Amino acid sequence: MKKLIQFAIISVILLQTGCGLLYPTRSSDDSFGFPATDSSAGDIIDSYVELDKIIAFMSDNFIMSQNTRISSMEIWKNLDEYYDKNPGILALRGIRGVEISYRNSGGVLDANILPDYEMFMKVIIAHETNDTTELTSEEMQVYNKAKQIIQSVSGTVFDKVYSIHTYLADNIVYDHNHEYNKNAFNVYGALIDGVTVCQGYAHAFQMLAHMAGVESLIVTGVADGDNHAWNLVNYGKSKRTPEWYHIDVTWNDQDEVSSRRYFNISDSILSVSHAWNPEFYPNADGVKYNYFRYKGIIAASPANLESIFASLYQTGENYYEVLCAFSPTADDLAFLDRYVAGSFMYSIEDYDGDLLLTIML
Repeated sequence: MKKLIQFAIISVILLQTGCGLLYPTRSSDDSFGFPATDSSAGDIIDSYVELDKIIAFMSDNFIMSQNTRISSMEIWKNLDEYYDKNPGILALRGIRGVEISYRNSGGVLDANILPDYEMFMKVIIAHETNDTTELTSEEMQVYNKAKQIIQSVSGTVFDKVYSIHTYLADNIVYDHNHEYNKNAFNVYGALIDGVTVCQGYAHAFQMLAHMAGVESLIVTGVADGDNHAWNLVNYGKSKRTPEWYHIDVTWNDQDEVSSRRYFNISDSILSVSHAWNPEFYPNADGVKYNYFRYKGIIAASPANLESIFASLYQTGENYYEVLCAFSPTADDLAFLDRYVAGSFMYSIEDYDGDLLLTIML
């Protein structure tokens, strides 16, 4: 049933878009909102995330008159405070899947859960409570699949994150025709159909990470001008010493090849191609757990580069990435003639002070 409360003028509605979700922004009429979603996206779910408590918390923390306006950023900051005080509400932490809208008629606040988020939340809560009685048949498929995947996820935080990342990259194909796929934006599309867009990748990663005991968040923003979603992972040893890294499984999953350039990277590296509202998310400035540094795939000299490539070549792949602490020249890559009879392609790009060498045989 609907959760209604007398409240000040607020409209924060997150719209499902091409690849991810737009974070809230101020509209041209200064109403802090977007156009209304369609009716299917407005179905109200009240059984799983204690929306009444969330709304009550918001009401208690916003002392406002009917004419007062508040930014969407302030709303989400207060919701984050609610999650901090109520750690059991983990399903919502790090996602913006609650639709909060103001209606002039009666001055009431509606809180809904967008349908693609409902499955994600219900599966997490079923895992937390070990109670699957509320799951639909599709949700049960996702739950069982997630449990199966998590059985092979163990070790350090890095090991767990890498296992989840590799599984998703190896078993999902990006859906370039998502407008015809009703599951393109949810975890069913990601884990059962194996076809999804960035939101599905990010939700699946978030769900599996949570089930594996890894703290992560979903980030929504823009990448190369398109709406996009990815994740943040915390490697900190305690709450006082967080160490966050970005991980973008969608961009690492390049159909024909699997990259690691967006695995555990800092704000400075990701900001070259991605943009997000930093007020919504923790800073990601870690270095130690960057994939290339942690795995020791960083060449200090041309001879070192050849040695590292020889080791990577044993994997039998035709796509390689090596972080270089020097600027490789064409002469430095002459050794590749011993590994490939024909031509090869390579590129070099800045990677936060070092250079990322990519080789395609």
